[in-house]
Amino acid sequence: MDRFFVAFIIDAPWPQSFPNARLLVPHERHLTIAFLGKSNRAQTLKSFEALSTQKLPTGFCGCFDSIIFLPEKSPRVVAYHAQTSNEDELCEFVRNVNQHMNLVLSKQWMPHVTIGRSPFNKKEWEKSFQPLPFCVSSFGLFESLGNLRYKVLAEIPLTPAIEKLDHTADLAYILRGKTLEELFHHAIVSLSFDDLHFLPFLAIQRRFASIDEIIIELNRLIRELDSQHGCPFKAVSFHDTLRKNAGFYEWEMIIDV
Repeated sequence: MDRFFVAFIIDAPWPQSFPNARLLVPHERHLTIAFLGKSNRAQTLKSFEALSTQKLPTGFCGCFDSIIFLPEKSPRVVAYHAQTSNEDELCEFVRNVNQHMNLVLSKQWMPHVTIGRSPFNKKEWEKSFQPLPFCVSSFGLFESLGNLRYKVLAEIPLTPAIEKLDHTADLAYILRGKTLEELFHHAIVSLSFDDLHFLPFLAIQRRFASIDEIIIELNRLIRELDSQHGCPFKAVSFHDTLRKNAGFYEWEMIIDV
């Protein structure tokens, strides 16, 4: 019997170095949905693949906003807490996945990504922490290989909230969101992948009546950062119209660099 779990697959601009610990390989870091433990491989794969027929959330993005150590007493794991704008929807999805896989959640789901395991120096990790953006566009069935190594056996894609495009001169993204405010949130996360100074702007709470208002606000923030720290971007282009597709907005954001 092998050991399996279901998890969201994470994309993040991970730091090149961390304090000492037994670190997970960057592309194997994950946001766990359900621990399956030891189970039959063929049956587990079949059950996982059936999840594609259920109602799935769209892809999502957010920010690692704090560092946590688990368990609280005698911690053996250092992890980043994941903050998202759709946590209620994600919690419902996690409950549904566990139910589908014949599991019962014994406690409330806490979204976090394990970075490393003991031995580590807690104070060094607290001092080194900086918030990071992240994005999720799929989830997978993972196999535990031992020695902090994991293998994705099967993957189910989600409609991505942020999709980077090949562009001849500038940066370009397809952004998707249920509301204009969510589009703005996703725009901030995408810009944060290239400049972490954008992350504090995720706290902005305002309403938008049009995509032009979002572009005006993004360009104001670019000017503000450029005056304070310098900024790798010149401006967001006024070039595209907003589209509605399958229950969410879609916008191609092009950034002059």
